[in-house]
Amino acid sequence: MEILKEYMSVINGVLSLTVLGFILKITSVLKASFKEKEDILNKRIDLMSDDLKKTEKWANRDKDKLIEEREEYRKKLELILSDAKIDLQSYNILDVVKSVNSDIKDSIKELTDKIENMKYETNGNNIELNLSMAKAFATNGDWNKTAQQFEIVTRTKDDSWELYFSQGVAFANSRMGKTSDLKSLQSYSSAIAYLPEDANPNTKARLYIYRGALLKRLKRSREAENDIKIGIENATEAYEKNDGLYNLACVYAMQNRIEEFNEIKENLKSNNISMFNYLKRRLIVYAPDYIKHIES
Repeated sequence: MEILKEYMSVINGVLSLTVLGFILKITSVLKASFKEKEDILNKRIDLMSDDLKKTEKWANRDKDKLIEEREEYRKKLELILSDAKIDLQSYNILDVVKSVNSDIKDSIKELTDKIENMKYETNGNNIELNLSMAKAFATNGDWNKTAQQFEIVTRTKDDSWELYFSQGVAFANSRMGKTSDLKSLQSYSSAIAYLPEDANPNTKARLYIYRGALLKRLKRSREAENDIKIGIENATEAYEKNDGLYNLACVYAMQNRIEEFNEIKENLKSNNISMFNYLKRRLIVYAPDYIKHIES
C-alpha cells in the first residue's frame, strides 16, 4: 500500500506540472496576443491624433474664412435693415415690420439663412451680428428667434434698458406660452431697473404699461393694475395714454368692476375709436362675459 501511495503521488505531481506548463504556455500566448492588439491600438490612436491635428488645421482655416464671409453678410444685412428703417425700439415696431417691402423681406431672409447655416456660432462674441439677426428675424415675424438673439446679447451686455426692452417685446410677441411670457416679464423688469432717472416719462410709461400687460396676460390682475396706473400717470403722449387705458379696461373687466370699465370704454369710444374696437376684439380673451357690456 505504501508503494502505491507513493506511486500515485508521483503521478499527481507529474500531472500538476503538466497542467502548470500548459497554463503558462496559454498565458504567454495571451500576453503576446494582447501586446499585439495593444500595439495596433496605439498605432491607430497615433493615426487618429495626426488626423485630428490635420482636421483642426483645416477647420481653423475654414473658420477664419467663414468668419470673414459671415462678416460680409452681416454688413449687407445691416445695410438693408438700415435702409428699411427697422428699429426695435420703435413705438410701433409691428407696424414698421408690416410696412417693409416683401422683396426686402426676402433679401433679409436669404441673408439670415446663409448666416444660420454657417457652422460657427458667435455665442455673444459678435454683438453687432446678433443685433442684426434679431432685427432681421423680427422683420420676418420670427419673434422666437428674435428673442433668442437678444438673450445671447444680454448675457454679455446686461446693463442696457433698451436691449431688455426689445427682448421683452420679442418674447411677448413670440407667444410661446407661459415660459415666454415670464421671460418677457423679466425682461421688462430689467429694463425698468436700468432705466435712467432722467429718461423720457413716456418711455417709463411704456415700460410699466407693457409689464402690466404681461401681468394681465398671466392673470395677475392686481399687479397688472398697479403697473398700468403708474404708466398712465407718467404718460403725456396719446399712444401711451390710450394703450394704458385699453389694458386697464381689460383688467377692470377681469375684476368685474363694471363702473370703472364703462368709464374707460366711453373714453376710448369718444377719443380713440380704433383702440375701442381693439378692446372689443380682445375682451373675448380676458373677460368674455364682458362683451355684452361693450355696446351697452
